[in-house]
Amino acid sequence: MSKKIPSANDLDKFTVKSTSSQNVKKTAVCSAKQASEITTLHRDTLVRKSRDPNDDFPQAVELSPGRIVFVVDEIYAWLNRRVAARRVKK
Repeated sequence: MSKKIPSANDLDKFTVKSTSSQNVKKTAVCSAKQASEITTLHRDTLVRKSRDPNDDFPQAVELSPGRIVFVVDEIYAWLNRRVAARRVKK
């Protein structure tokens, strides 16, 4: 069983107080496996697309060697662009 995939609506939960007394919004990220579940694309495809400078898929964030994550907002924005492009073609 995989972990709960964060949705775009979950991002409001990630606001904290910083040391400078300003609100700082944390960035929700998901693993390649979770991004695969969101998009239905294979993990290898996601990694390849994220490394291709000619592809509009969001770039992965390397946290450490061998560990990458994707920004949840960027994944959903990419999906929304794909849906919008589909509507324009019809």
